[in-house]
Order: sequence, then C-alpha cells, then structure tokens
Amino acid sequence: MNIYDISRKAGVSIATVSRVLNNGEHVSEKTRKKVMSVIEKEGYFPNVFARGLNMNTMQTIGILYSDASDLYLANAVYHLEYYFRKYGYNSLLCCCGYEIDQRKKYINLMLSKKVDAIILAGSHFVEEYDGDNDYIRMAAQHVPLGILSGYVSGENIACAYCNNTRAIFDTANYLFDLGSEQIIFIYNMMSDSIRCKISGLKDAYRSRGVEYREKYAVYCPITEINAIEQYIRAIRNQFQFDAVICMDDLFAVAVLKYAQSEHISVPDQLRIMGYNNSILAQCTTPMLSTVDNRTIELCEKLVEMLVKRLNGEDGPMEYSLQGRLICQGTT
Repeated sequence: MNIYDISRKAGVSIATVSRVLNNGEHVSEKTRKKVMSVIEKEGYFPNVFARGLNMNTMQTIGILYSDASDLYLANAVYHLEYYFRKYGYNSLLCCCGYEIDQRKKYINLMLSKKVDAIILAGSHFVEEYDGDNDYIRMAAQHVPLGILSGYVSGENIACAYCNNTRAIFDTANYLFDLGSEQIIFIYNMMSDSIRCKISGLKDAYRSRGVEYREKYAVYCPITEINAIEQYIRAIRNQFQFDAVICMDDLFAVAVLKYAQSEHISVPDQLRIMGYNNSILAQCTTPMLSTVDNRTIELCEKLVEMLVKRLNGEDGPMEYSLQGRLICQGTT
C-alpha cells in the first residue's frame, strides 16, 4: 500500500492525498475525511523519511552519548528525550564510545539520517586542545548542535553545563571547614569536566594557603567496585588522606565500602563526597554526601535553546549553573 493506492481508492489526486498527510490547506473537510477513512481502513503508514524531506524536517533529534551503563548519562539521555518529546520531536539514540574517530563517524551518521539537530551528552565530547573540537563546529554548520555538560565555542552550538570548577572548590572548602587537612579527588578517566574538577581542588588548596600536591588527584583506571576498594587501600597505605571527593557516586560507594571493611569511622575518620546526586546517594548507610549538578535543569534548558533555534528564533546559546552540596551521612 502506497500513496498511489490511497489516491486510487479515495478517488482523489496524489497531490490531494499529500496535502491531507501534511495537514495542507485547500482541502475540504469532506475530502479530508474520505482520504483519512481509506488510510485508516488500509492501515497505511506514510514513509516518514520521504515526508520529512517534503516538509524540510524529520522532527527527529540525534542524541549521542559515550556509555549506556553510566548512571549520569542514562539519566541525562532520559530527560533529553523527555523534553524533546514535549515539543513533538522524536529522538534517535546512539552509544558511540569514547574514541574521537567513533564520535566523528556517528555524527556523520546522524547527519545522513537528516536529523533536525544533534545533542552530544557528556563532557567526553570536548577535547582539551580546542582545535580538536573543529569536528563539532563543522557538524554545527549543517544542523543546530547542543552539548550537555561541556562548552565549545562556535556558531549554531548550544551549551548547558554545571560550573564543575566552582563545585569542587566549594566542596573542598566545606571539607576544610569540617577539619579535613588532606583531601584527594579520585577519577578513572580524563575529560573536560574532570579537568575542571581538578582545577577546583587546586584552587581550594591555594585559597587556604596550603601547597597543592599532584598526588591529591588520584587516577584510578578501574570501575569495578571491589577493585576500587583495593586501589584505595593501596593509596591510603602511602599517605593518610582524611577526605575523598569522588568523580561520581559509584566511586563514593566503593570508598565507603573500603572504609567499612577497614573499620574506619565515616565521617569521623574519613569524609566522603560523591558527585551527580544519583540514586546511589540514597542507597548506602550512611547516605552519601554528594554534589547535585542539576542534570534535569540542564537538560530542560538545552532543549529549550535548541527548539528556539529550530523555530528560527534568536536567543542565548549558553546556559551555566552552580552545583549544590547535598550534605548527608558521609561528611
């Protein structure tokens, strides 16, 4: 069944069927009902791709993210899709991994699908050397492009992000005020947000007139909780840090498990701060202190900026906010 068959069965021209499908003008209500009756009876579904070309929009947004198992990204993608759906857009999701060649490949794939806009969810898309971000700028020459949790300058690029430098600066100073003296930050891979967080830790030490040491930023190249426990144990055997700021709540859970296995009192002997304010922060005893980077608000604002651009409206293409400290049982 195709548009020609609908035209023949309804006794109208192909152009009339097309106008009905596209909610066009100059079609009487009687004719519209006749065509729709045939469409419903025959169970006809229009070719969305062809219709999109005709209307110059696919009403589809391409969303790229690095890791489907990451709690932060899973939550972000859910809310991005939710807010786009409120504006009548469908979403095409793609898990592209962390390699830059794969990102470029999948951005080109999204462009070939004629999506209306592209979202890059996560700071891993932003390279430290700005010239390496030119592939993002090139894609934005074709469709509006949004970056969640990162910033790249350029025309037609919308960015929404939490000020991670300030968030870690505030977190470290909060821990200093509680009496902590040696605060470490633990992470498992480098990204734009991690660079900002380490910068915030350095700023906090310097604001206290204390020398910052490179050992305070601890790279832990693993993600399995029991292995992280062992890694933390080895680090603490080298020097007795008394507070840990973690790159996310999963790492904070691992640090808490380590402390409990070693009978280290939390927060009296070791203070632990997570990041992202995920569901994990509510699932431990004691509950994790964490930083709320306000992901839902960022998703909503990013979608709003892109939809305005898609509607031909001018407006800001950058939105930033401050993280909130959620102080619970581990501090």
